[in-house]
Amino acid sequence: MQKVTVPATIIEKIVAYRRSGMRVQDICDRVDMSPGRVYLVIRENMHGPRVRVLSEYRDPTVYELPRYNGALIAGSAVSVRALWRGLERWRGLN
Repeated sequence: MQKVTVPATIIEKIVAYRRSGMRVQDICDRVDMSPGRVYLVIRENMHGPRVRVLSEYRDPTVYELPRYNGALIAGSAVSVRALWRGLERWRGLN
């Protein structure tokens, strides 16, 4: 992702305008920037990092499972369950 270099005062204005519900085009007119740059400033400063969270990772016991170089060891409950889920899914396609 491309970093936008904009003075902090302008960033504060853009974020305040957007939080008040102002349209991006109106913000562009007020701060004299292109819509693309304004969208980048909004995305970098208003939204946190987008992270995909798997339902299994919400369970804290998943982090305590034995691992080998970061991967789950063969025969662990999580990997076996995933294998069976995949096999049952593909079995239904025949």
